[in-house]
Amino acid sequence: MKRCLPLAAIFTFISVFGLTANVFTIRQQRDDLLHRLPRSSGTEKINILLELVNIQSPDSLSRSFTLTWQAIGEARRLNSQSLLAKVYVQAAALSLRPEVKNDSAEYYLLQARKAFAACGSNLSADYYYCLARYHYRRGDFDNASAICQLALQSAEAEKKYTTAASIQILMAHLARKNDDFRSFTECLGNAEKSLMFSGEKLAIARDMITIGIMYKDAGMNETGDLALVKATSASELTGDSLYLGFLYCNVAGILGAGNNGNETYTYLNKAVSIFEALRFDKGLGYANNSLGTYYYGSKNYGEAIACFSKAVESYSRVPDWQGACFAACNKAEVYMELRKYGETSSALAQANEFMAKSGDKLASGVYYNLYAEFLVLNKMFTEAFASYDSSIMYAKESFNQNLLLENLKAVADLYQATGDVNSSLLFYKKYIAAGDSLKIASNELRYADMRNDFFDKSPVVSKKRLGLQSLAQGLRKAAVPVAAGVVLLLMVFSVWAFRDKKIKNKSAGTSLPVSEVHGDAGIATKHGIHLSDDARETIWHRLNNLLENDKCYLRSDLSLNELATLLGTNSSYLSRVINDMTGSNFNSYVNKFRIEESCRMLSGDRRHVLSIEGIARSVGFNSKSAFNAAFKKYKGMTPSEFSGMHQVA
Repeated sequence: MKRCLPLAAIFTFISVFGLTANVFTIRQQRDDLLHRLPRSSGTEKINILLELVNIQSPDSLSRSFTLTWQAIGEARRLNSQSLLAKVYVQAAALSLRPEVKNDSAEYYLLQARKAFAACGSNLSADYYYCLARYHYRRGDFDNASAICQLALQSAEAEKKYTTAASIQILMAHLARKNDDFRSFTECLGNAEKSLMFSGEKLAIARDMITIGIMYKDAGMNETGDLALVKATSASELTGDSLYLGFLYCNVAGILGAGNNGNETYTYLNKAVSIFEALRFDKGLGYANNSLGTYYYGSKNYGEAIACFSKAVESYSRVPDWQGACFAACNKAEVYMELRKYGETSSALAQANEFMAKSGDKLASGVYYNLYAEFLVLNKMFTEAFASYDSSIMYAKESFNQNLLLENLKAVADLYQATGDVNSSLLFYKKYIAAGDSLKIASNELRYADMRNDFFDKSPVVSKKRLGLQSLAQGLRKAAVPVAAGVVLLLMVFSVWAFRDKKIKNKSAGTSLPVSEVHGDAGIATKHGIHLSDDARETIWHRLNNLLENDKCYLRSDLSLNELATLLGTNSSYLSRVINDMTGSNFNSYVNKFRIEESCRMLSGDRRHVLSIEGIARSVGFNSKSAFNAAFKKYKGMTPSEFSGMHQVA
């Protein structure tokens, strides 16, 4: 198993290629601004105060408001309506932070609008963005969406690329609300391009965290990891310790346990130290939750429980009830693993309390998924189905594809275990369809990136104008190719990633990139296709995992081409691997799985529920005669004889 490329080497790589030029750390910027502030006045003083607000840590809300009010006072003293409008917009932005529960944003937006009118200026992109956030916060998504379009037009006119990125992120949130996956990925892709074009490392560091987490919540784990690694490199350059704390947790998740256990542990402890020094409880909860996940993966259950308990305490002090719910669910899952059902019940009750306080759909989805698992262990199947239904509903509403896939697979397995084969097949089909839609979206995103690179690099294609509307057609600048190369290096050497909010990594599986089995791995010769041993083993391993876990062989219309697509390779390579490893063709190989599945049904309680033909169709055969022929070929007897033998037994 390959080790991950050490992050220190990656950051050295970035530094060598010149991305650190003219970058000041946040501390250096803050010290410089504080040094200049006492000697400043007028417009210069207001700009310094607003710059200080922009580089304040998220936990310094009261300090940020103090600086903003000083700027308002200075603008009033100067009787400058244009400056006053700018500062009121900043105050509105602060008032829209999640921890501010009052409606002061409405007041500041009104004052900003009056100031814009008084000085005869157009409303700014930042004003429109804050107004869109205000409507989004109030649940008025239609108005928020319409205002986002105005904000984007203004950002284009003002060439404010970081504001454009923020608008695109908000538009991605709106797309989630509308269940529009294509717009969701398009908006996040455009947001990233805007950030990279701006070149502002602090904005890149902070917003790429949001982008990465949104991708991962939507089930696009690999794309999310890429975004988080970019954010990490930017945070390293700016010296933003608070965001580095969060990112060290995510880098640890990419490194995983296994052979990278020491590096993972080191990054998580760095994160804990940062948050403890900053006395930032939200971050401390996040780091301890991640550390608990690491210990769980290492089967150190005592330490895992201790870390999850610390996370609950930290989140409760903020309070961050969503985070507390996740940590309590994780603790309950450890107790379930240890078969300590009394402690499991207590932890689930705690998670239920936090879920209710948070009112968060994702927290609700995670809780009901875990509660369903607990009900299954207690053989309360009717209640478990109801709990899974609730989790599926919340997974859809929170646009979390990972959780949706996990639930669909669990329900299919539960129906199969309880003898309802038709319902099991229905949910397996839903599971495969949901996974396919996710892969299609990922492929479209990769295609868009390739197309953007083509427009930028091809000497034949004329360059588009550098407006925000054209960002989707290929806006890439100097730092992007190097950063992308670094990120891809890390991902190629990554072997495992654990989720931030739930312990188990139960994703639908990762596709095998075609590039892994092309080139040197697979070579067409006059004697046929030659595959390297590594490529053959990789395809074989993934093929068996796919069939054993996803049970796609239950579909009668499964084809070699479709199976190759699911694996991310091509039909020629897949056919060759099956032939090399089994000495048989695709149909024979798949039929073996179908026959083994039918044997489990014929020897279990379901032989009393389904006819021989019913079992044949449920395992993927189109006719009873084809089933009988295949069964006799592999078992040396007919299905009826096999069933009768087990009835006697």
